[in-house]
Amino acid sequence: MAIESWVRELIEVRPIRDEEFEVIAKFTPPERVATLHCHPTLVATIYNEVIGYASYYLDDTGVFYHGALRVMETWQREGVGTRLMRARVAIAKDFHAPLHHCLVWTHKPIMAALCEQFGMVPTERYDGSRTLYVGNLMAAD
Repeated sequence: MAIESWVRELIEVRPIRDEEFEVIAKFTPPERVATLHCHPTLVATIYNEVIGYASYYLDDTGVFYHGALRVMETWQREGVGTRLMRARVAIAKDFHAPLHHCLVWTHKPIMAALCEQFGMVPTERYDGSRTLYVGNLMAAD
């Protein structure tokens, strides 16, 4: 759907509202729906319609972890994922987290590229299906 740049400006990223968990469950793999309420979540909306979401959490040592990031199929490749990732990185910096981590499935090259765009580098592979990306937030500015 290549959208005009002025339409992109209408996209808002904000914390999820309780009633929106039902909406994001519609484009979440069924095995992941039960965990949607477990972590703080941001949503991308246009005219209050949810078009994407991104979860995150901060561990006891101050490391920021990027959780799921999903965008409705009709809005993919329109910068929505980048906006959500940018918002998560801003939150991590607000928390003064020294590092941010993201575990990426190897069949998700777009997510791997997004991690690299935000200064993360692959550091470790797990069972051949996932790669851990790590970025230093203190050096990111």
